[in-house]
Amino acid sequence: MESHSLDQTTLYPQNSVQWMEHILCTSCKLTQLRPFQLELAVEINKKNHVFCVIATGMGKTVVLMAGALMANARGEKGVALLIVPTKVLVEQQAEVASRRGLRALPINQDTVRDARLAGRDLFKELAEGRLNDYLQKSI
Repeated sequence: MESHSLDQTTLYPQNSVQWMEHILCTSCKLTQLRPFQLELAVEINKKNHVFCVIATGMGKTVVLMAGALMANARGEKGVALLIVPTKVLVEQQAEVASRRGLRALPINQDTVRDARLAGRDLFKELAEGRLNDYLQKSI
């Protein structure tokens, strides 16, 4: 079984299957990916849409964050939106993303209300690419 660390990313050509597996295993602190995780990560990296329905605890979060983690490893800037059904899950996913080296902003009724009270419109700032300021203050 191969050990993964981020300082070994130059061992594999960028965007190769080995590179993707290395990035995801390192970022998610896994020794290996499940086959479906790697297969879907490859499709995401090709900018294809994927549809994944699996049981709780089987590794969806790796797939959900794969695109952002690989873009981050390439030094790309951008925004990834993850829409989940509950406030608790929003907070959990933002915490997981932060632990994996991504800057995350949980947007729910509380953060939207707090921003509005401060005279801000989070959705407008997101559309204009200005959430950087909010992320810097909230991290």
